[in-house]
Amino acid sequence: MALTEAQKYLAEACATADNEIKVAVEVKGKVQPFTIRPLTSKEYNDAVQKTVSIASGGVEVKEDDGNEFICLQCVVEPDFKDQEWIDFVNANIKKHNAEAKKKVEEQYLKDIEKYNKEKETDENAVMPKKKKIVLKKEVVTSKDLLRSILMPGQIAELADKITRISGFGNKIQDYVEDVKKN
Repeated sequence: MALTEAQKYLAEACATADNEIKVAVEVKGKVQPFTIRPLTSKEYNDAVQKTVSIASGGVEVKEDDGNEFICLQCVVEPDFKDQEWIDFVNANIKKHNAEAKKKVEEQYLKDIEKYNKEKETDENAVMPKKKKIVLKKEVVTSKDLLRSILMPGQIAELADKITRISGFGNKIQDYVEDVKKN
């Protein structure tokens, strides 16, 4: 029995297929390459379970959880599970937080010095207040790292690209919409 052209093509495609593809995502104004791979059937089913849970109290939809799960499973590069990267990001966060604290403290000391000079000539001089600073929270988990780098819409966009290359298209989104309606 001779093989058909389709069988030969598919055999070649199977033997030479690189399941990883590069996609571009804009991160803080700069386009960054991400290497993604398709979901397995089990990962897809796990993503659906993380997205929609049905209990006696009703249906709960957590699209963000499903999208984050998909990205954490299928983004090959950068590897959000890389503990060395998490540690590096935390070192940068600590450094920037320390610099921000120092800058605020230095400015406060200058303001106090200026106040003390003004007070000598102006009895209505107003005591300066120390500026409050919002410090960047350290990342503990790979999910924290993903959330600190990508906005929720970017995570959804990346998860959508992954489900599409996996052959699932919009099935999760369609399922979520069906559950919301019913």
